[in-house]
Amino acid sequence: MGGMLNNASDAMSNATVKLANMTAPIVANVSNAMAPLVSGASNMFNNVSSAMAPALGNASAMLGNATSAMGSAMAPIMGNASAMMGNATAPMMNAMAGAVGNATAVMSNSTAMGSVLGSAVNQANSTLTGLGNTLNSAMNSAVNMTKPGMSNSSTAGAAASPVAPLGLYPFSQMAIFQNFSSQAIAPIPT
Repeated sequence: MGGMLNNASDAMSNATVKLANMTAPIVANVSNAMAPLVSGASNMFNNVSSAMAPALGNASAMLGNATSAMGSAMAPIMGNASAMMGNATAPMMNAMAGAVGNATAVMSNSTAMGSVLGSAVNQANSTLTGLGNTLNSAMNSAVNMTKPGMSNSSTAGAAASPVAPLGLYPFSQMAIFQNFSSQAIAPIPT
């Protein structure tokens, strides 16, 4: 086996050497042929770069000038717009402040008026309640005086009383005179 491997290795080495000898002239010829092309392409790129440099510089300068001119032109416009917004905002804020102040004053006055009105209603309610109680007591007294069989004197009997035979309806039994004070308006909280 050793002899066969050595022979195979020698054969491969010889084939590699022959292939390198065959391709070397081809590679050299291709390299020699490409050299002028690469050199020409490099020269063309350099020429284009040289020719474009002034144009690029001019374009950059033009762009800078245009930007500067635009900024100069926009500055007064922006300043005027800012001033207009400030002038419009100030009256609006003043108007809103006045409106809020007026609304607050109206609400405060309404609250005070509500307190006064509540006190007045409660006072009227108390007065009505007192009047109702007084009227209730007076009606009850009047009804008691008109009950059948009641005498106007301590010694006279039922026949001597001018009121006894009338037999008037006992008003104290009517719902409107019973607990009159309960019909009054409920107090309003203040």
